[in-house]
Amino acid sequence: MFTAVERGYFVSIGDVLAKRAELLIKIPENMNAYESTKKFPQEMSLINQLGERVSSGCAIVLALVKKDKLFIANVGCGNELVVQQLSVDHDIDNPDEVMRLTKLGLNLDAIRHFSHTTRCLGDFPRKGGYKDFELLSCAKSEPVISDPAFSSGITIGKSFCFLLLMSSGVYLNLENATGTMQVNEDIAYMVAREFCRQSTETSVAQAVLDEIGRIHQNAFLNVEMRSPFCHKREDMTLLVRRFDGEFSSSDSGGFLPRRCQTYSDVLQNVNTLTPSTDLSFDSSNSEEYELPLNENGDLEPYVDFSDYYSTASTNTEQIKALEEAMKDL
Repeated sequence: MFTAVERGYFVSIGDVLAKRAELLIKIPENMNAYESTKKFPQEMSLINQLGERVSSGCAIVLALVKKDKLFIANVGCGNELVVQQLSVDHDIDNPDEVMRLTKLGLNLDAIRHFSHTTRCLGDFPRKGGYKDFELLSCAKSEPVISDPAFSSGITIGKSFCFLLLMSSGVYLNLENATGTMQVNEDIAYMVAREFCRQSTETSVAQAVLDEIGRIHQNAFLNVEMRSPFCHKREDMTLLVRRFDGEFSSSDSGGFLPRRCQTYSDVLQNVNTLTPSTDLSFDSSNSEEYELPLNENGDLEPYVDFSDYYSTASTNTEQIKALEEAMKDL
């Protein structure tokens, strides 16, 4: 699914890439950027404009609850928490990612000054166009990939109160403003507290984002204690989902999931945080890992897409309309 989404994105920017490639042909290969800008100002201006249109990328976090199992998949640095972090950070602080990039022949010390995220959807310059960057051009293959990390299925216990899906901006803004070394726990505390004050999951998430925004702004405005990392604030997205279907009133006037009858129940879960024994992650990167094959030599499916294909086969007109709309993007 992740690969299909990215493939669709690259198809949608095909015309832009073709026009950019046509302009690049006019620029001599041995000419540096400064000389190119002086001798071909119009062409270089258009090349830069087109480059900006294809330079964006995004992280994806996905959670699927089926019966009493929770399945997690992520690409990039968005976080998924059930009190403890469930997703894998795809950045140059991850030893597995460092090893993968090293095997490609890259200089990690140089890359640290160029890029932090090692996996995402989109971001053509660091994928199909990576040869245009001196620091990345020596790689044996595309250094930034879209292969997700996925869990093998986590049993949802009675102590599970809520699930958090967040973009990297949520925890980075809090880290940059406070210097906290336990950002996941801090965010879990904030969510638990807002469950005692708010009446919906949406209002809980919004209240937490508002609080992090205020903390970040105060850190920027405080001249004496201004953090050097608070000159800009990343966009934030937070999704909160409880594991039961109803809310129960708490003593403080807010609402808590029925699994957590009091605010202290949630905080106790945070305080007794221990690694889960049934939590394991794999990568779908075929260069590093070998997945089991069936007797025909095909990969065994780990996600059932039968409902999706059934729906797609009965809505061909809608699928065609969507494909046509994507071509115009």
